[in-house]
Amino acid sequence: MRRLLWALLGALGCSAKPAPPELTPPTELAPAHAPKEAAVVAPESAAPVAVPRSEPVEEPSISPPTKKQALVASRAVLSGKLAQLAPIVSLSDGRAAVLWRHTKASEAWDVDVELVMLAFDGTTWIAQASRGVTSASTPWLDEDQPPPLAATMKSDDYDDDGEPEVLIRIRYPEMCPGGGPNTITSLDVFDVTPRITAALSTQIHHLMDAYPEEGTKATTEHIDLNGDGHRDVKITYETKGEKPLVNRWLYQPESDTWTLRNPQYERWDCDW
Repeated sequence: MRRLLWALLGALGCSAKPAPPELTPPTELAPAHAPKEAAVVAPESAAPVAVPRSEPVEEPSISPPTKKQALVASRAVLSGKLAQLAPIVSLSDGRAAVLWRHTKASEAWDVDVELVMLAFDGTTWIAQASRGVTSASTPWLDEDQPPPLAATMKSDDYDDDGEPEVLIRIRYPEMCPGGGPNTITSLDVFDVTPRITAALSTQIHHLMDAYPEEGTKATTEHIDLNGDGHRDVKITYETKGEKPLVNRWLYQPESDTWTLRNPQYERWDCDW
């Protein structure tokens, strides 16, 4: 009887056990701490290689000669009594210029001013050449008194040709027959490569000692006056009570000198 009942229920689609409830898939929960995304590591590249650079080679600096070294070297080209007249000047090419008051004779009042160029040969300073700049004689003073001289010396590439020149200013006395003493200041520029040659020589100041208020003074400018790429020399002279006068010295590349053009001021001289 029981078997018949179970068969009847099976035919009617019934089950003795209830069907299990449909399950909802569980919701995924994010972990409390999400794992960090792994960093992407780029493949190692080769270390940068330093490219050799062509650096300018600096010439080793040479200290200028001492007064004693300059004197010893100058003795090779000058004899007689030497007295330094201006500080030693170093040139851009490593050489040095020294200016001497040179007394050759026994008379102290009769002197020459000499420019000597020195070069360092790796162990000592040697004299390359010498040249007279000016002379001064003061026989009207005490015979044991040398002429009162004052000088300045500088070096620069004044004509823009790539080589250094030496510029010298000297103040010295001069006496004219039948007149009183005068004080003159000269301006000289020397080209010193490969030898010493005069590139410019003139006067810039003149003073009559008895009439100092009537003296002439000058201003010097190194400027390119004609646009050729080389500096020229412009000198403006001023005398009390007179209008300024200008002299222009233009650079001449073929001779490596300056030439005076259309001067307004005439060089002073004993012309009476």
